[in-house]
Amino acid sequence: MTINLNEKDKELLYELDKNCRQSLNQLAKKLESKKTVIAYRIKRLESSKIIKGYYTLIDSFLLGYSSYRIYFIFQNLTPKIEKEIINYFVKDKGVYFISSLEGKFDLVVTKWIKEIKELYSFFVDFMQKYRQYIQSYLITPYEHTLFGSKYLTEKPKFEKRVEWRFSTGEIKQIDKLDLEILREISYNAKSSIVEIGAKLGVIPNTVKYRIKKLKEAKIIKAFRADIDFNLLGYKWFKVDVHLNNYIEYDKILDFIKISSNTFVIDKSIGLADIEAEFHYKNVEELRDFLNKLILQFPKLIKNYNYIIIREIYKIDFMPK
Repeated sequence: MTINLNEKDKELLYELDKNCRQSLNQLAKKLESKKTVIAYRIKRLESSKIIKGYYTLIDSFLLGYSSYRIYFIFQNLTPKIEKEIINYFVKDKGVYFISSLEGKFDLVVTKWIKEIKELYSFFVDFMQKYRQYIQSYLITPYEHTLFGSKYLTEKPKFEKRVEWRFSTGEIKQIDKLDLEILREISYNAKSSIVEIGAKLGVIPNTVKYRIKKLKEAKIIKAFRADIDFNLLGYKWFKVDVHLNNYIEYDKILDFIKISSNTFVIDKSIGLADIEAEFHYKNVEELRDFLNKLILQFPKLIKNYNYIIIREIYKIDFMPK
């Protein structure tokens, strides 16, 4: 089912995806509307499940974590076992992204770890329970850059593209209260400072100050809306590009970044030379972009393949 939105709703979604903690006054000013109208539109987007929730982009690399992606191909699987496997990963406090896939893989799981032995233990524990259902798997280190969903609306044509880069860097020192605040807002980015303060036993101004400092330290990247893009008629594609050489590697990445439909650029080792994720309405639109990419770099692109991200089961950027 596809839900058709008018331009104001699309513009509002775009703004909430950039920063869902904007006040109604701020949103009303940007959209040249009234607070009451904005509040009504948000409620309607939530009740229709176009907005499934709100989450915080937390750069746990800066808290001393590394990230690994695990792809699975299943065998001998029943719907009951598949649900059981997904729930197993959902309950893991270090897993921050899970989705089913259509294509060469069936499921992808992304996990934060601080030491490689944690990944080993995590994987062995899982395989001891479910090895008979796993035909094959692939584990890759994973960093990424996320982009705002600018393609949703035509209005901000000249606005600079929003991007958030996640990668290893200088580890930031934070205290217990900072961690508790991050855990509170990771899965509910619209929690008020009053609500957070009441839960943690501190005054709202303390929460406000701590969030401000976490943003300045780049630990908090953004507060985003969890949008069901399928309901808007979009599919989520991941494309793996294989190159003949790396001579113009950075230029290829820049070309991919230019597309407003680019959602993620992955930085990984072991699967492809370039990995990127897009929101397009259909395969034809995706292929049109990829044909342009090949025409731009005819001697560099060896081949490509793609998978479709079907259903998201978990997004939570803060290890618990």
